[in-house]
Amino acid sequence: MILIIDGNYILMRNVFALHSSSTLYGSLQETLEYTVNKLSKLYDFDKIYFISDSKSNWRKEIYSDYKGTRVKNAEINWEFVGACYEEFKDHLPANVQLLEKNRVEGDDWFAYLVDHYNAKNVSTLMVTNDEDIRQTLHYTKDYINVIINENSLHNKLFLPLGYKTWIYNFNKDQPLRMSLDPNRELYGPNKMLRFIKSLEDGRKVEEVDMNRVIFNKLIGGDKGDNVKAAWDRIGIKTVDKIYNRYIEVFNKEPEVDDSLIGEVGDIIVEVKKLKDSDYDKVLENLKLNNILVNFSKIPLDIRKLMSDSHNYE
Repeated sequence: MILIIDGNYILMRNVFALHSSSTLYGSLQETLEYTVNKLSKLYDFDKIYFISDSKSNWRKEIYSDYKGTRVKNAEINWEFVGACYEEFKDHLPANVQLLEKNRVEGDDWFAYLVDHYNAKNVSTLMVTNDEDIRQTLHYTKDYINVIINENSLHNKLFLPLGYKTWIYNFNKDQPLRMSLDPNRELYGPNKMLRFIKSLEDGRKVEEVDMNRVIFNKLIGGDKGDNVKAAWDRIGIKTVDKIYNRYIEVFNKEPEVDDSLIGEVGDIIVEVKKLKDSDYDKVLENLKLNNILVNFSKIPLDIRKLMSDSHNYE
C-alpha cells in the first residue's frame, strides 16, 4: 500500500486551526512536520508521496474562471504561510517524495498515482478533503483505494461502494481463519485488512460510488472550483432528479463515458423543460465539465509530464 498526502489540504487545515488559536506564526512549521510524520507512521507503506499544487494549471488554460471565486482570509499573512510552506517542502523526510510540477494540479497527481499503482495491484491510502478525488475510489480482487480526511471535527473514512464484499473475497484467500469475533472473521489475519479495520475506529465510514461522484459534478458543476452547472439552477435535488430519470429512460445506472454526454443532455432538456434549441448549449457545457472534472480526461501531455518527472518504481 502507498500513502498519498494532499499537501495543500494539510497546509490549509493547519493554517486555519493555528490561526484560530493565535499560534500560526510560531507553530506552522512544527505542526506540518508533526502531521506528515504522524500520517507516515500509520502503516508500513511501500511509498509515501506529498502532493503540492503548482502556481499554474492546465485547467485554467481552457477555462479562465477555474477556481476564480476563491477569496483568501485577509487576517492571515499569506506571504508568511507561503514561505513557511516552501521551506517545509524543501525539508521533507527522506522517505517522503514531493510531487509538484508546473501546469499539473494536485488532483492530477492523485489520479496518475492511483492508476499507476493499481496497475501493479497496489492499494492506496489518500489523505485529502477534496471531493473530486473520490472518483478514484474503486477496487478489484487485488487492490482497494481508500481516503481519510483527518478533520479534527469530522473524521471520515471514504471507501468504495461494496467494499465489504472486497474484504470478504480478499480474506477468503488467506491461509488462516478467525471464526469467533465477527470483526476478526471479516478482516482476518492479513496486515492490510487489519489496518483498514483500524481506520474505521473513531471515523465515520462513507461508501462512495465513483461514477456518481463524476455524474454529480458533470451535471451540477463544482462550486469550490467555480465549475458551472450544465444549466442554470441545477442543484443537488435537480441532479438527483436527472439521475433517476436517466435510469427510468435507459434502464441502467449511468456510466461515465463519451456516450453519456449526449444521453444526459436529452434528460436535462426534458427535466428542465428547455427548448430543443438549448440542447447544443447544454452539450457544450457538459463537454467542458467532463474535461474539467473527469480524471479520465486529463490530457496526454499532462500525463507525460507526470510520468517523466519521477521514477515511481
